[in-house]
Amino acid sequence: VITDKIDEIFNIDNNGFEINLLIIDSGSDDNTAKIASEYLVNQYPNKKYEVLTLDKPGKSFAVSKGFELLNEEIIIMMDAEAILNKQTFNDIMNYFKDSKIGAVCGHQKSRKRGYRSFFNRLRIGESAIDSSTVFEGSICAFRKSAVSQNPLINNINADDTQLALDVRRNGFRSIMAPNIQFNEPIITNHDEHFRKVRRAQGLIRVLFANKDMIYGNGKFSIFFASTFYFYIIMPWVNVL
Repeated sequence: VITDKIDEIFNIDNNGFEINLLIIDSGSDDNTAKIASEYLVNQYPNKKYEVLTLDKPGKSFAVSKGFELLNEEIIIMMDAEAILNKQTFNDIMNYFKDSKIGAVCGHQKSRKRGYRSFFNRLRIGESAIDSSTVFEGSICAFRKSAVSQNPLINNINADDTQLALDVRRNGFRSIMAPNIQFNEPIITNHDEHFRKVRRAQGLIRVLFANKDMIYGNGKFSIFFASTFYFYIIMPWVNVL
């Protein structure tokens, strides 16, 4: 999917601002870096880009390296398999016109009124009042000046939510935007189950590591306390 993602990025509406692309391959074994490098040289030789390969596997290490290397004020982060709308970048940049916004994420399109649909409505509602407690990393963006120098604990995953909470700690808002959406291919095999379990474990670790945010953050503390309860406390109550 990497060549499709490159085409999407360099052909998306960008309202005249310059795109500097950084592709980070963190320990994959499918030649992603080689495929991306060759494609960029042949198809986009005049664009600004860099392809980087890391020895350490895991998205958190890749994200940390990206924030270390990039000097742009607005950093847009996305998964290679997330399919965006043509106007996504412009919509993201419009939110950052508000100096109080430090982070923006989108949400997956869902036609079914199930868990994901409820999740999206809840986080968008939180964002309208203050900030979302949980972030969606498939497409998200950050104001670099709103992010701490070393914001990630690399071994607990859920880097998107870690960054969003860090931004909120620094006095900015982290919002899920109702008009920024993405599609992803449907995966029904064991890998998808593993991803869901890993994601849930990561969120539990992040919420516990930031448990002090239950107090002293106004309305956001109410949202955080509710999320903390439903992810960490309620499952144990049901078991007992």
